Amino acid sequence: MIRQSLVSDKIPDFYLAPIIVSPDKYMRQIPCVLWNMSDDAEEITKEDGDRWHLMQTLAGDPTDGYPGCPGIGLKRAADLLDKSDNPWKAICQAFKDKGLSEDNALINARLAKILQTENYDHDRQEPILWTPVLQQR
Repeated sequence: MIRQSLVSDKIPDFYLAPIIVSPDKYMRQIPCVLWNMSDDAEEITKEDGDRWHLMQTLAGDPTDGYPGCPGIGLKRAADLLDKSDNPWKAICQAFKDKGLSEDNALINARLAKILQTENYDHDRQEPILWTPVLQQR
């Protein structure tokens, strides 16, 4: 135990985080060190992961069967989130601007969310559905 403490005190926190090696863009939602096998490894914080989830909500993923908001890709999604004090309101407004509802936004957000242990009720053995955070940042 003492030896482990001495060793870990000398290692930067970046190297003690879980490491994921995967080209799957959904891994960008999980706090970790991520190496996508083509770029340098990068640290993904919880805030980074939450932001990526909201960007995926807007951009959609036809391969995984959810459309997102029509006409919005990752770059425009990032711009919309950057300009808003309330990301969820901005997402809902983007969907409304395309003639869609808040329910469409919520369905896309739930489909875009990668299941993590905190999103699973282990006693009931069922996922906990994602719900938006409505406060401003």
